[in-house]
Amino acid sequence: MTSGAEGHQPLSARRFPSRARQAAPNRPPDAREPLPGEDDMKQCMDAEKLHRRIGKLIGQLKAIDQMIDRDVPCEDVLMQINAVKGALHKVGQIILEGHLQHCVRDGIEHGDADATIAAFAKAIDHFARRS
Repeated sequence: MTSGAEGHQPLSARRFPSRARQAAPNRPPDAREPLPGEDDMKQCMDAEKLHRRIGKLIGQLKAIDQMIDRDVPCEDVLMQINAVKGALHKVGQIILEGHLQHCVRDGIEHGDADATIAAFAKAIDHFARRS
């Protein structure tokens, strides 16, 4: 059982400590202030829909793992890997679109438009990188 302030943190902050650092009132001096609407990810998109998609991705990854154990032909495994990559990319597109429709719009209308656009450009750059 957790005690103190940690027990009252949102689940996302407990899963991803870097988010907790950003949300903490005593942020380090080098941490940027969140832009308007940036803390409201659940308002940007349908979280249940995203969780369903991610659950399907997890199932696909487990199936690929089993394919390796069953000695399935390489081509079939590669096709499934490509399907997972496409599905994961779609999750990113949904998040990016929600971010644009809610957070970016709100930041431009009620905050610092230049900083909002710069942050969105950075988000697109990170999303567009492929390895």
